[in-house]
Amino acid sequence: MNRYTFGTWVRITKHEARKLWGKVDIHLCPSNLCPGPPWYPDMLVNAEDIQKELNDDNEYVRERVSFDHVVGQFKQYNCVSYETGQYISYYKEIK
Repeated sequence: MNRYTFGTWVRITKHEARKLWGKVDIHLCPSNLCPGPPWYPDMLVNAEDIQKELNDDNEYVRERVSFDHVVGQFKQYNCVSYETGQYISYYKEIK
């Protein structure tokens, strides 16, 4: 994996993204595209929203916001061609 920085976002590994899930905001982006302007091909995953739903009593709600489910859905709809890329790049904010 190459380390890229775009604005205030730095690329991280999938393993790091899984550990940070629900703790910090993470951007999901197709691998051949860069996050941010002018087209914003990325998806921001807000940590507060994820954490609130992970603490829900309903098992369906917890499964719907799990790391594997969200990443799988994003990949299915956004990483479908060689132009955009076949896998996901993960980014977190630099502090």
